[in-house]
Amino acid sequence: MRISGCLRHLSQEYKRFVLFFFCTGLLLVPSTYTQEVDAVKAEVQKIINNDTDISFEEIPGIVMAIIDGEEIYLMGFGEYEDVSQDSLFLASFELGGLTKVFTAHLAKIILEKFDITPIADLGSLQLDIPPSINQITVKELLTHTSGLQNLPSNLARFEQTINDRYAHYGRQDLLEYLGQLEINPRKQNKYVYAHTNFALLEIILEQITDQPFTDLMQEHIFSDFSMISSYFDNPEKLENGYDRAGRKTTPWRFNSFAGSEGMRASISDLAMYLQTNLNTHPASSFQNLLVPHTKIPNAKRSWVADGWHLFRNKKYYDIYLHSGKTTGHGANMQFIPETRTGVIIMVNSPASLSGLGMLVLRMINDNWKRKVDGEEK
Repeated sequence: MRISGCLRHLSQEYKRFVLFFFCTGLLLVPSTYTQEVDAVKAEVQKIINNDTDISFEEIPGIVMAIIDGEEIYLMGFGEYEDVSQDSLFLASFELGGLTKVFTAHLAKIILEKFDITPIADLGSLQLDIPPSINQITVKELLTHTSGLQNLPSNLARFEQTINDRYAHYGRQDLLEYLGQLEINPRKQNKYVYAHTNFALLEIILEQITDQPFTDLMQEHIFSDFSMISSYFDNPEKLENGYDRAGRKTTPWRFNSFAGSEGMRASISDLAMYLQTNLNTHPASSFQNLLVPHTKIPNAKRSWVADGWHLFRNKKYYDIYLHSGKTTGHGANMQFIPETRTGVIIMVNSPASLSGLGMLVLRMINDNWKRKVDGEEK
C-alpha cells in the first residue's frame, strides 16, 4: 500500500507502530489511494473474467497484493470482495511450498553469518546426520539438485489423519529414512523438485546454530522485515480453507517439514517482504538467491535459482516465481527485479488460478515494456 513505500526508511520500532495503527483501522487510508486501488482492481477483474477459468465456486476468495515500485495495492475478490482494508491486511493463509523461498533466504543469512560456503558438502560441516547424505551440499538442497525424492518413502506409515501428513512424522523419522538411502550419483546435479530438500535444510540450520528453526525464522526474517502476521503455529489465526469439493478443511500440523511447507502469513507481510527486498542492494542476501543455477527439464525457458524458479524471456527480463498449496489454501508470488514489480496471491482453496499472477504482472509492466532508469526495455 502507499504507506508501505514510506515505511522502508523508518526504524523497525516505528514501522511496527505505524502498522499497528493501520491494521487496527486507526490510521485513515487516503481517498486517492482508494481510488487507485479501485482502478487497478477493475483491470484485474477484467483479467479474471476474460482471460482465466477461475470459478468462485472452486475458489471462494482471493486476496491479492500488487507491487509497483513504491506502491502496494491490496485488494480482494470473491468472498473477500467487500472486506475492509484492515481485515485484508491481517488475514493469514497457509503458504505450503511457498515457505521454501523464506527458508532459502534464511539459509543464505545463516551461511554468511557462520562463513560457510553453500557448495561445501554436508560431511564437512560436522553435523549429526547419516553418512549416506554427506556428499550432498546446501546448494544442491536449495536448487533441488540433491538427488533426493519429493517425499520420504516411510511417510505414509506415520499419517494418522487424512491430509495431515506431517503431524506425526518427526525429524528423527526423516533422518532414519535418509540413513537408509543410496543416492544415485547420476541424479545429483539434475533438477527434481523435492519437499525433502527443505525439510533436511531445516534440520541443518538448527544444527549449525543450535537454535530452533522457528526461532531463527523469527529473528532473521519475520523481525527484520516487519512481518508481524507470520508464524508457524497458532492455526486459530488462519482464514477458513476449503478443499476441491468445497468442504471446510483443518490446518496442517508440522512435526517436521515446517521449513518446506509450514509457514503461515498475511498478504501484507508478504508484500512488505517482497517490496523491501526488491529495493535492496544487488549484493544483498535476497538478491544473491536469484542467480540462475540449473535448467528445469521439459520446461521451456525455465530455470531454478536458490529457492526460486524463474522464467527466462528472450527479449525481456527474467520473471521469478514460486507457489504453494495445502489442503485448503494456496499462495504464489512472482516478480521482476529490474522493474521492481510483483504480484502476490493468496486463496482459501487449492484450485488452479489459471496463471492469474503472471497475467497481472504482465498488465502492470505494460505488456512487457517498461522504462527502467530512463531507458525503455
